Amino acid sequence: MSERALPTKVSKQIIKCLVATWRGYFQAIKNGRAHPGKFLGKPKIPKYKNKTQGRNVVIYSCIISL
Repeated sequence: MSERALPTKVSKQIIKCLVATWRGYFQAIKNGRAHPGKFLGKPKIPKYKNKTQGRNVVIYSCIISL
């Protein structure tokens, strides 16, 4: 499915969630360097979900469709 098939507001919400995920990753790396005892290992980068088994939340409300 292309992002062009989705309404603009839905695409923007997906991008916001993606940005929050990457910010959390970089924050975990920074905290891991400052406090190495907090983590059991190095944080892994966010990955794509499996096309058949992986699912993710899409924020779509009736307000967006207006």
